[in-house]
Amino acid sequence: MSALIIVSGIILTCVCGGLATLFLISFKRGRFINALVFKGLASLCFVVFGAIGCFTNPHSISELLIFLGLCLGIIGDELIALCQVLPKYDMRLFIGGGSFFLVGHIIYATSLLLRGGISWISLAVSFIIAAAGSILYEKKRKFLSPEMKRPLVLYLGIVIFMMATAIGAFVGHISLGTGLFALGGVMFVVSDNILFAYKLGKEARFSHNIILHVAYYVAQLAIAWSISLL
Repeated sequence: MSALIIVSGIILTCVCGGLATLFLISFKRGRFINALVFKGLASLCFVVFGAIGCFTNPHSISELLIFLGLCLGIIGDELIALCQVLPKYDMRLFIGGGSFFLVGHIIYATSLLLRGGISWISLAVSFIIAAAGSILYEKKRKFLSPEMKRPLVLYLGIVIFMMATAIGAFVGHISLGTGLFALGGVMFVVSDNILFAYKLGKEARFSHNIILHVAYYVAQLAIAWSISLL
């Protein structure tokens, strides 16, 4: 890994954390347009870092796919952030943002499958454990929107498969890059489970919003860092 990638990665990670904090403060105060801007800028940090890692060195189709997944993430971010700015279109924007993330997770999993060397036993075991944990968590939280259950089950299934693929890739080829991607996969499962409970559950606590965004940005930054290390 070059000095440029290390230095830019540290700077962009710190800036991302600061902007994400400003986003949460603005959200808490009900300044949703400011929150929209800060969230977009925070997400731009992991996209820019992903671009640096992808294009400063010879890159493979796998790395390009990971970068594409990061780009889809910032679009999904902004659509979901618009839910508070345009409450009339809340659910449409939420579904639209989720759709971009869904495609992103499929792309992430595809990028790992193309690399090969995956431990399928580890993939299967981690998928079963994460799926069981998600089912128990969502049942405990209880949704206010029964009609959203099937789409969310499908979505979580794909996110969990992406996470399981990342863990399988790590066990199949242990390295810092595959370890960071696996961390990103786990944090995505944590973030999305909390997001659905926060958005569609009976009790929406701001502390849950903080936790889900910490997990989310850890996920995207870990995946962005992995590009240069896979």
